[in-house]
Amino acid sequence: FGEMYAVHGSDGIVYRVREAGESFFPQIQMNGNVLTSVLEGSSYVWLLDGIVIDGENGISINATESGSYVAQIISESGCTVTTTAINFVISSSVDHALVQTFKIFPNPSVGAIGVEAMLRTSVNDLRVDIYSVDGKKIHSHTMGSSERAEIDLSHFAPGIYFVQLMHASEKMAIRKVVRQ
Repeated sequence: FGEMYAVHGSDGIVYRVREAGESFFPQIQMNGNVLTSVLEGSSYVWLLDGIVIDGENGISINATESGSYVAQIISESGCTVTTTAINFVISSSVDHALVQTFKIFPNPSVGAIGVEAMLRTSVNDLRVDIYSVDGKKIHSHTMGSSERAEIDLSHFAPGIYFVQLMHASEKMAIRKVVRQ
């Protein structure tokens, strides 16, 4: 087996490739909710879970949703480079004004969790989405107009998950749950 080397053009540093698919340098930096491409170009296209984010065409964006973000950087000559994905998880937020209570119990849990959601107004399309710490949606449960639901986590690996309350396509609240 031979070795492979690459040069990062803007700083002249030589990088040794250690494993297939390993990035030479971080292509997107994260500072709080702000994601910034370290690759410079004349224009940018940002994608969330493979879908173009309308109006986001600068070197930085404010991430408002959990998911997998990539940037496509277009040079003045028209060449396009796509960054490696960065998985972003919103771990705390302010509840939507309609949310009266949003509880997860027991927490931590070894199996099923109870979800209780009470809104200040009646709705019939509540949904609970569960995300892994790397921002991937791994479960979705329709609550409809019910204020309570039970979700079985026993088939999930032990770890930290994020439970997000949704009304239609609007994020209402998010909570952290630990699966032991």
